[in-house]
Amino acid sequence: MVPSRHSLGTFRHLRQSQLPLRSRSTHKSLYLVQSQAGKLRQICVPKAWQQRVRQAVNDYHLMQELIEEVSELEWKRLQEKKR
Repeated sequence: MVPSRHSLGTFRHLRQSQLPLRSRSTHKSLYLVQSQAGKLRQICVPKAWQQRVRQAVNDYHLMQELIEEVSELEWKRLQEKKR
């Protein structure tokens, strides 16, 4: 399995409108961005899901940090055993 990375991005987009460009209003959209096997893909997160998705991405990053900590501890433990 190829590791993937997740992040959130906020982009400003113009709403489709028949109004002149200077009269168009903008709105913010939240996108979930995933990098997998060197390729990026993104999906717009519906407003009703945004808080849940933000929490999931935060949890994902925390898990990655903890895995790195465990990996570093195991590396050091193996180095000590070699001595």
